[in-house]
Amino acid sequence: MDATQSKPVAARGLTPRDFFALRIPGALMQDAHRTTGIAYSTIHGLANGANSSEETLTALALWSRSNPAAIAAGAHISLDAIVDAKARAQAGEAA
Repeated sequence: MDATQSKPVAARGLTPRDFFALRIPGALMQDAHRTTGIAYSTIHGLANGANSSEETLTALALWSRSNPAAIAAGAHISLDAIVDAKARAQAGEAA
């Protein structure tokens, strides 16, 4: 690869909260709503840390992995990141 070629951006797996906090033009909450058909109120709740069904989270994760703006920004919603965040929250509550 020479200096004129750009390196691909490494994608970061994020929770919905962290993903939507990036405010990526073309990958905003309303874009997710329009493309997936998931209720805006559900997406808004997830962006504020709410829980949802695995089916909804999977649909949102798949959308973010195929969204051109998110791909260009090197970010996507990751089920692993969601599980990790929940585990950290539960560990904090237990302490």
